[in-house]
Amino acid sequence: MLRSSHLSMTLIAFACGLLFTGCDSYYFSRPQPADRDDERSFPRAMRGRWIDVTDNEESGADVILSDSLQTIYSIDRQRIWTLEASSVALIDRTLTLETAELERSEHGNSFTSLREQRYDSIAGRMDTIDNFILHGDRIHPVEDDRLGMGYPFRRRGDTIFFVRRDTTIMELGHHLKLRKASRDLFVLNFRNGISKEASGWWEVLLVRPGQEGMDVFGPGKQLNGHPAIFHMRSGNHYLDLDIRADELEGMIRDSVFVQGMKLVREVGK
Repeated sequence: MLRSSHLSMTLIAFACGLLFTGCDSYYFSRPQPADRDDERSFPRAMRGRWIDVTDNEESGADVILSDSLQTIYSIDRQRIWTLEASSVALIDRTLTLETAELERSEHGNSFTSLREQRYDSIAGRMDTIDNFILHGDRIHPVEDDRLGMGYPFRRRGDTIFFVRRDTTIMELGHHLKLRKASRDLFVLNFRNGISKEASGWWEVLLVRPGQEGMDVFGPGKQLNGHPAIFHMRSGNHYLDLDIRADELEGMIRDSVFVQGMKLVREVGK
């Protein structure tokens, strides 16, 4: 079961901040490990509110300033609540060719909108915000040609500031399965039901809760040459593979799964 206020987020929202393998994604035919049954609830060691302390900053063609992405995961017996907030600042002005060139030289590289302006043969003016829509007192992101829900914003000079907040709720069941591999290692399996190409396939994360926090592991580049991969397309790798529970620790040691996220328990929670 999934309920989301941000429709462009996939069922693997729990892992969307991970920087495991760049653009590569790995999809499994079945939940893993294959020799374990589904757990009916999250263990006590995983329950509570967790803060993502992984270094992960939002970037984009028109984002000129962004605080570190703050994500909190709240886990109870049956659900993962993903609470995400990030502070974003956007330039809201028009540029001439001359000012676009100045921006490019000052920043060392040009934003997408600036590159478009530089190659425009007409020395006109253009708005640098092309992936957000202002309507009334709200700013709406445009993602995958869809208009997202709006956020309150404020202006300071030619810059717009707003805090982007999104919430996703995932519940153990058809799209999310938890299996226990060992005393302190668990496997989260997410069925990607939004992406048309990957619909029905499973993405796999290993989770190890402990006293110092919770470590999350995802597929690493060592998996690229695995014989179970039978199809690759645009950085997506599809595997027909059954992993045994007793193989997972070795796969972590061999960097088949690599750590990509560190969560710490929220103080007082």
